[in-house]
Amino acid sequence: MSCAPAIRKAVAGVMRERPGRLIMDLSAVSYMDSSGIATLVEALQQSMRNKMKFVLVGVTPQVRSAFEITKLVSMFTMVATIDDATKD
Repeated sequence: MSCAPAIRKAVAGVMRERPGRLIMDLSAVSYMDSSGIATLVEALQQSMRNKMKFVLVGVTPQVRSAFEITKLVSMFTMVATIDDATKD
């Protein structure tokens, strides 16, 4: 919850640069609440509007569980490594 505003700001900055792909490394995230999920949903929506690929990397089992509980797991591309995220 406390990180959501900073993440929104960082995502907005990246979106202005219009990259073809937005990769978010969550390997250090051990817990995610509803505000974190909402922030990632917003980032996904922005990436879709900007025709960008959005990839989550290193999603821990605890964080993946939050996506599964909210039935959002299928909406996101989740991969194990940065190398996997850069492959098409």
